[in-house]
Amino acid sequence: MTQNEPFLAASILLVTILHCLSSVARQDCSFILAMLRFILYACLVGQNVPISLASHRASSVPKDVRTALGRLGLEPDVIIYATCPSCCATYPPNLQKPNDPYPHRCTHITDAASGVCDEPLVKLRHVEHPSGRARSHTIPAYTPIRPYPMQNLRSWISPVLSRPGLEEQMRTAWDGSGSAEA
Repeated sequence: MTQNEPFLAASILLVTILHCLSSVARQDCSFILAMLRFILYACLVGQNVPISLASHRASSVPKDVRTALGRLGLEPDVIIYATCPSCCATYPPNLQKPNDPYPHRCTHITDAASGVCDEPLVKLRHVEHPSGRARSHTIPAYTPIRPYPMQNLRSWISPVLSRPGLEEQMRTAWDGSGSAEA
């Protein structure tokens, strides 16, 4: 095990959690990964590691969240909610209606005086018919104006924690990270 593997694992987990559970955009995750590469590089150079070796080790931190997801072998199980652009109320999709899964208008009542919000939640798009017929055949589909991707924590973390050898790696990382206390 190389010295920067715990840092690499922490970097990958940090960015995948931010992306999958907190809906941080890919571009923002790329910035975070770039900063983590720089931090690792600066720490290694600060410890008098040769620049070429520090550069090589820092390059092990991925540049894109999709690479991080791939290294973890995760396929995100994301559910897209419709979010009201005005009051931020969220609406889960009706999976029985794939082309029209959301209410068209917000029904949230913020207070008795204001009444129902009634903001539009979806926009109409025309998508290719799923039967694969001629491309000119499209069907209407409603998509959220303000999508809110959400992933169930259990569905995301269960495959990660059930990997063979991961428990021992976590124990080793934990045992090596503490200070010498009496």
